Amino acid sequence: MEDSMYRLFDGFPRFFASAYLELLLRYLWMAGLVFLAFYIFWPKSFRFRKVQKAFPKRKDYQREVGYSLVSAAIFALAGWVAFAPFTRPYTQWYFKLDAHSGWYFAFSVVAMIVVHDAYFYWTHRLMHWRPLYRVMHQVHHRSTNPSPWAAYSFHPLESIVEASIVLVIAFCIPAHPLALAIFLLWMTFFNVSGHLGFEFYPKWLTSNRFGRWLNTSTNHNLHHKHFRGNYGLYFRWWDEWMGTTHAKYEEELHAVQSRPYVAPDMRAGWAEGSVKLWMAAPYLAFGIGLLLLHNAWIALAAFHGSIITALVVHRDRWSLKALWRGGRLLYLPIIGLSVLLFGLWLSSFAGQHSGYGNELLKMLASVHLKGSTALYGLAIYVCLVNPILEEAFWRGLFVSRHRRITLSDLAYGCFHFLVFLPFMYVSYAAAAATFLVAMGYLWRQIANRSQGLALPVAWHALGDVAIVTTVSGILLSA
Repeated sequence: MEDSMYRLFDGFPRFFASAYLELLLRYLWMAGLVFLAFYIFWPKSFRFRKVQKAFPKRKDYQREVGYSLVSAAIFALAGWVAFAPFTRPYTQWYFKLDAHSGWYFAFSVVAMIVVHDAYFYWTHRLMHWRPLYRVMHQVHHRSTNPSPWAAYSFHPLESIVEASIVLVIAFCIPAHPLALAIFLLWMTFFNVSGHLGFEFYPKWLTSNRFGRWLNTSTNHNLHHKHFRGNYGLYFRWWDEWMGTTHAKYEEELHAVQSRPYVAPDMRAGWAEGSVKLWMAAPYLAFGIGLLLLHNAWIALAAFHGSIITALVVHRDRWSLKALWRGGRLLYLPIIGLSVLLFGLWLSSFAGQHSGYGNELLKMLASVHLKGSTALYGLAIYVCLVNPILEEAFWRGLFVSRHRRITLSDLAYGCFHFLVFLPFMYVSYAAAAATFLVAMGYLWRQIANRSQGLALPVAWHALGDVAIVTTVSGILLSA
């Protein structure tokens, strides 16, 4: 295990791709979960703890996510430099867990946190020096009312500064990569919570002699609002020692924590939230069936079972008649062109990987998809039944008139990333999922324009036929 971990850091493309994906998943998981809870599903329940009563605008979320995607790439690059063969002889990394005691392992995590807290305070104060602020730090402070997505929202130059803590650790603290991973989880949690915009620490915690040193969401929110003071990251001691705690911090924290909870009328909100929660059902079904139990039949049955259950439970929110309404011929050339392009992309994938057929056969067998009869039966089912159920679910139950990309569009595309992942390289699965986010958006707009789901169902079915045809060609060539 130690040898394979050691070798992982030698190849730049493999390391960068895996590190970037891990950073994005960690960012999306932590920031996304709290964003859904505090900003999408139950904002009224938590509003009494909102530090600034207003909510950010959609353009703020878009800007924060855009810069965060760039920052994650810079963080991944810094990780490569910290572990690269040309720097590793000079670093303090160790790759065998028994090289140091368990007590030292725990100490190394604490040491990273303390060192990073000091590093962040002083580099943060330095970036507030006016010449550097305009060049490096102003991007982050465009979020005057930050959301969880602001956790990685940095100018590329500031991202280099933030990422360099890994290099400081590499040269100063003997540490195992697993200890670094634990530290990075801690760092992301505190960064997201600092930009949450809601104060979730109870008064009893921040008023005792130990808890008072913890940084709070209110603390960092004041920094974004007033641009001065409260420069710390995890703890408040550097601000206290250097006299940079904002003068109104204690007052603001007490005011937010003392607001009474007023129970809102949750009936409409809970009804809407309960419908949105059904978006997680396909993920759970395929995650359990395909990734945990390694059985595609269980995954498919659970997936379609959850869709049918959601459609029956919320039958008042969609119309069965919509499935055969809205078949405008005007859109058929666009449908044909898009399916053709998708088929060409799949054929290109197959052509670039001549030995992929045998590999795919093994992948299919590993999830109990073997034998021509079973595969042909599955192919027919997928082409005829799956488009109807998926369109009724993603574009029928989650109908939306918004012209922007919605949560259902993203959930639809990202769900297929999970489906493709066991059978494709990560980069191809991500490309296919991105394409399907765009297609989900387009199908929703067409469903809205045509007042029905007939065209999206037909389009979806043709897309599934293209996939099945390409896969069949790959398998027959094996």
